[in-house]
Amino acid sequence: MPTIHFIHTYYHRNYLTFIHSCRTLQRGYIPEGSTMELLSSAFTRGAHADTAILQALGNAGIKHEEFSLTNDTGLRGRDEEELTTRVAIIGDPEAKHRIWITTGIHGIERYCGTVYLCWLLENAPFIKRLLGKECCLVLVDNITPWGSSWHSRVNEENSDTNRSFRKRWPKRKQYTKSYAAVDEDLNPESLTLMAECMRIGRLLAHRMRKGDAVLQRMMNIGQWVHKDKMLYVGSGPTWSTLTTREIIRQYSYDVPGHDVHIDIHSGLGPSIVKAEAVLITIYDPKSPDHQRAKEFFGPALFSTKEDNPYTSSSAGVIENAFFDELPATRTYTGVCAELGSKWIVRAVLAVRWRNCVLKSLREGRADRNDTWTAQTMLNVFYPRQRAWRDAIVPRMNTVLYSALARINSL
Repeated sequence: MPTIHFIHTYYHRNYLTFIHSCRTLQRGYIPEGSTMELLSSAFTRGAHADTAILQALGNAGIKHEEFSLTNDTGLRGRDEEELTTRVAIIGDPEAKHRIWITTGIHGIERYCGTVYLCWLLENAPFIKRLLGKECCLVLVDNITPWGSSWHSRVNEENSDTNRSFRKRWPKRKQYTKSYAAVDEDLNPESLTLMAECMRIGRLLAHRMRKGDAVLQRMMNIGQWVHKDKMLYVGSGPTWSTLTTREIIRQYSYDVPGHDVHIDIHSGLGPSIVKAEAVLITIYDPKSPDHQRAKEFFGPALFSTKEDNPYTSSSAGVIENAFFDELPATRTYTGVCAELGSKWIVRAVLAVRWRNCVLKSLREGRADRNDTWTAQTMLNVFYPRQRAWRDAIVPRMNTVLYSALARINSL
């Protein structure tokens, strides 16, 4: 293994061995035969990810807790596997500060996040040295287990988990104008070739007229009218939202300190592997919260409260759960780390194809398009290119190291 280069940085009361430019880690070095090698080469099903995370936990000797959707609802995965959210801690559970890393809030986007969690577990002794005595990592893997197993962004109720952390639920009976304009083409009854060519042509023409920003806003806002259609927001709390809230309450620590949250996503944003992850907050750019986020993650932050090419204002996001459930003694700073992959039209098409198939499966009808729509979703949200997959670790390390540097300077 190549030599690891350390930077010794003096903080207020002690010396802390800390890494800012660790060549080995920044390259995402993968030991031969490790869990990371398995993930990069053969990661195509939810069961594969479950096997990998369990193997990584076992190799690290770290205990974990499981929250089972299967036990609570009887639902199982695409390969009849148990659907489970897992939680583990690296470091001292009673450390004053916590860094939460969550994956899979959008189902299939779990895969790239699980890759990073497995890497952290494979290197747990080294990570513990970075954390020191004042900080620990709380790893929450697979928040929406039904979606990750069935290669979908939604949960078992066809709703978006990351729009379901609400106290009040709108009672809208009409679509937004942006959704109504493409409703018929977004929600096909079948995927026949000629009809699809016409629908896709109309969607592309709509994009040319309105631009990607309109499509992005439509995906973020969603719709409340039909629970079987694409981008359904939901009508109440789901298993995933209730479980996430329970996890936050159970793993929080009621002493003054910081809770830093990194929520891993993929599918939108630049796919250039050398680019850093796109970091997005829900704070007003002029607010103290946004300025604090810059202290943890650097100045290159986008906000859902301002115009940007990656996201727009969204309600019901996971940050609400932390605001609601963390003790009053804690200071919360959250960011979404978007790893990107494909242009938005490709993502919209993949999601709509998969939604059409899953509607048939929910109704008990077999669909010959199951395999290729599942693979298309995988290609969009966890691209098969080895360079993209190998870049997950160094891109996420940049985010984590920045947060650690700030925490260890407090």
